Amino acid sequence: METLSVAGDKKKARREDRVIVFLDESGVSLESNVVRTWAPKGQPVVLRQPWGHREKLSIIAAVSADRLFFRIYEQAIHAEQVVEFLEQLEREVGEPLLVVWDGISTHRAAVVKEYLRQRAGRIWVERLPAYAPELNPVEYAWGRLKQLELPNLQVDAVPALKQKCQQGLRRMSRRSELVASFWQQAELAL
Repeated sequence: METLSVAGDKKKARREDRVIVFLDESGVSLESNVVRTWAPKGQPVVLRQPWGHREKLSIIAAVSADRLFFRIYEQAIHAEQVVEFLEQLEREVGEPLLVVWDGISTHRAAVVKEYLRQRAGRIWVERLPAYAPELNPVEYAWGRLKQLELPNLQVDAVPALKQKCQQGLRRMSRRSELVASFWQQAELAL
């Protein structure tokens, strides 16, 4: 299959000296993400889970060509948190941004639109096509977090879950070649 490119977005980013970042939100809960494991014959693995707990964390993240940025919240992500994250992202990157994200309602909220208008072009936004999460490199970061960093995790409180998520995301963010591989998995040319 031919490698896809975000040609129009890349041209705009290059022409205006912008950094392209893909942005997405996800959640993790106290219930273990059970994956296959190994145990001695006749000794099955037993995972103890805090059944009935609906507590979870919400995470917002952005992926540039070689960096992963994230923020963890103990509540649902609303428009105000999206604005907070965009402010953080702009500070950390230090250059004009081209943000590519999905069409979720929090991205289209009046608070977010007003913030973008106030930024006077420092942040330009493009939407991903509907029903195309495979084009978003952040989805591959979520997959890695949930399948490789947090599998079979047994914690009984949100602070412990938050610590494990931070450790996993920091580990990923320190590996620029791993972050670049998320773009390759999305079949996007850098």
